[in-house]
Amino acid sequence: MCNPIHVLIADDHPIVRHGLMLLCATQPDLKVVAEADNGAEVVRLAAQYAPDVVILDLMMPGVDGLTALRLLRQQQPAIHILVLSSFADDAYVAAAFASNVNGFYLKESNTQNLLEAIRAVHRGENAIHPTIVQQMIRSYKTPPASPPLASLTPREVEVLQLVSQGLSNEAIGAQLIVSTRTVTTHIRNIMAKLELTNRTQVALFAREHGFESV
Repeated sequence: MCNPIHVLIADDHPIVRHGLMLLCATQPDLKVVAEADNGAEVVRLAAQYAPDVVILDLMMPGVDGLTALRLLRQQQPAIHILVLSSFADDAYVAAAFASNVNGFYLKESNTQNLLEAIRAVHRGENAIHPTIVQQMIRSYKTPPASPPLASLTPREVEVLQLVSQGLSNEAIGAQLIVSTRTVTTHIRNIMAKLELTNRTQVALFAREHGFESV
């Protein structure tokens, strides 16, 4: 039998990590060599264990997944990386592929497709979830929108409206049923797209553009 594919799992949710470990354990050609719950840890463990494939979540505490992805690419250019995320936003997908990720799958994927994605990236192929493929096709066919407001995703527009109403990140998260960390990420993306430097500027921009009444 050939040597198994060595896998490193990086996700800040213990249930997700445990589920992936159990899934890999059912496959004779897959072997989990390490698990990490934050970006800094996955970079350290990748250097220690030299896995064949890293399954990487984007939203992790401390050093986030995108930063970890860039660090992995700098330190181990030949490593195979499969992003496994709950988020299909164009901004996340574009940022991941800009850092030369090998695959991008969603956590809603069925187990068989996910297993095939792991094997595909190990072979050096690109593995992309069908939802992401459709987004790429739509993006290619749709003329680029005029910046800056048209560059925001629907969820970022929702966040911008709630910021204009004076809600805290915690209150926005509660209303949208997402974590405070996710709200912080959305606001960071909004600032980057609108070329703003802080949350106060975001709130002022939203009010000046009538988002309080959206």
